[in-house]
Amino acid sequence: MISTPTWACLFMFLATAVACDAQENVKVALASSPRENFQRGLKAYNKGEWAEAEKYFNYTKARGHGDWAVLAEIRLADTYFERERYAEAVDAYQLFTKTHSTHPEADHATYRIALSAFRQIPDDWFILPPAHERDLRSTTDARRALENYLARYPNGRYAANARTEYLEIRSRLISYEIYAADFYANRAKWPAVVLRLEFAMREYPGMGRDEEILFKLGSAYISSGDFGRGVETLKSVIARFPGGRYRKAAEKIVARVVPKR
Repeated sequence: MISTPTWACLFMFLATAVACDAQENVKVALASSPRENFQRGLKAYNKGEWAEAEKYFNYTKARGHGDWAVLAEIRLADTYFERERYAEAVDAYQLFTKTHSTHPEADHATYRIALSAFRQIPDDWFILPPAHERDLRSTTDARRALENYLARYPNGRYAANARTEYLEIRSRLISYEIYAADFYANRAKWPAVVLRLEFAMREYPGMGRDEEILFKLGSAYISSGDFGRGVETLKSVIARFPGGRYRKAAEKIVARVVPKR
């Protein structure tokens, strides 16, 4: 017997499938001119009628000429984006930037490539252990795309948003590296801890986590038997962060280790 929650999930799935099918089969009144079809598509787009907009833009792109076909191409990509069909959106935006690299909308398309990746980052992306590196893919894709946008359009219309999102991405990535290092430290896998923390320190300096990373890195060196680098790293914590959170702990470890050497 199927339980009530199962029936409810099945009903929701079927209802969604029917709704999507209805959207895809929507009919629109096509005009004779590319300009008019584009305008009708834009009107549908602005009203959130994505299926109708997609049909108008597709038709204009396929049968239009010049500016109207180009504008339909970028707005079609926007329609994919609004419908959360991010993979299709990225493909469409990338094609646009390749074929219309000097178009005024190339800035928009390049930013939307990054934003599409950003939107695909799972909310629970580092609940799973580090073995599940697939959770990092959309995050690293977003980072690279934002770097590309800021390199090409440092003063672009989306530059301020891109910089904010880029900082958020870097913050997430450094948090993930520290989380992964802690995961391995709890299992006494010190070489893995060292690799994670060295990478974090090399790739994400100046993000407000240097003291923590250096303290954990120094401790990991010592736990793995590399007393020289461990003491040197912990001494740098004491020198660089005299009022820091990890100073006293670093001093205790150094005092305990140095006499043994």
